Amino acid sequence: MAKRPKLDEEEAVKLMRVIHEIVRSDAHPVTSFKDIAETLNAMGITTPRGRRWNARSVARVLEERAAQQARNEPE
Repeated sequence: MAKRPKLDEEEAVKLMRVIHEIVRSDAHPVTSFKDIAETLNAMGITTPRGRRWNARSVARVLEERAAQQARNEPE
């Protein structure tokens, strides 16, 4: 099985900003990973593989980002 492409730091930061804006938006209430995926798709933002987002791909990116941040935090 081929490895999934990873977001580089700059791409990850940009994506997280977009996701935060989606979640905080008053225009369209977001209550799930599916809602975030639908909004990213509507905005024309693709996954690192160039595909459409789904709930699992959003969750995976957020999980990976949280793990990465936890590794980088000083103890």
